[in-house]
Amino acid sequence: GSPTELRTLLTQSPEDVNALFYAGLCAYNLGLYDRARTFLHRAATHPVDAIDEEATWYHALTLQRLGERAAAQ
Repeated sequence: GSPTELRTLLTQSPEDVNALFYAGLCAYNLGLYDRARTFLHRAATHPVDAIDEEATWYHALTLQRLGERAAAQ
C-alpha cells in the first residue's frame, strides 16, 4: 500500500489497530517522533491486542528518542 492508502484508511477507520500501528511505525522511521508517539500509544493500548507487544516496543523506542527515558522504561 501507499502512504495515501494509509491516510485514507485512517480517515475512514480511525480506530483500526493495524492502521494506527503502521502509521506510528512510518512516523517513527521518518523521525516524526511526536506523531509516532500518538499513533503507537493508541495501538499499544487498543482493545484489540493483536499487536500490542510490537506497538508497546516501538512506543518505548519513540519515547527514548524524545528523551523521555523514564517513561520509556
